Amino acid sequence: MKINKKISVLERCAIDYRNKRFSNIGLTGSNYYYVICVCKNPGISQEDLAKRIYVNKSNVARNLKTLQKDGFIYKEINETDKRINMIFPTNKALNVLPKIKEVISDWNNIILKELDNDTINNLEKILEVLVGNATEYFNKEYIEENN
Repeated sequence: MKINKKISVLERCAIDYRNKRFSNIGLTGSNYYYVICVCKNPGISQEDLAKRIYVNKSNVARNLKTLQKDGFIYKEINETDKRINMIFPTNKALNVLPKIKEVISDWNNIILKELDNDTINNLEKILEVLVGNATEYFNKEYIEENN
């Protein structure tokens, strides 16, 4: 299997795992990360959220609409720039945050169970390089698209 395929399989399995674990709290295997980001960055703009999680603005808008409807986030208009929506977590989002962290930790334990600490540390270093390369490309493309 090629690296891309392995990463893709890993992510599909992770999404399925999260879908099952989050089904009782009203989140999906994909939109949970928006909740984490908004809880860590209350008042973040939609555009900054899109940049932070490397998702296009239309996907962010759709996911935020669902999260708002489901009571996880609320929006406020920025007082100094009325074009900017600031996103805040609700108490519901803050209350599920420990469950989200537990599910992520459990998944990490599942996929890393046969690896020793040195191997995990090396894997993290390799992934940092891959993520750096990917985000550098993404950011360059994002800047070119929006200029």
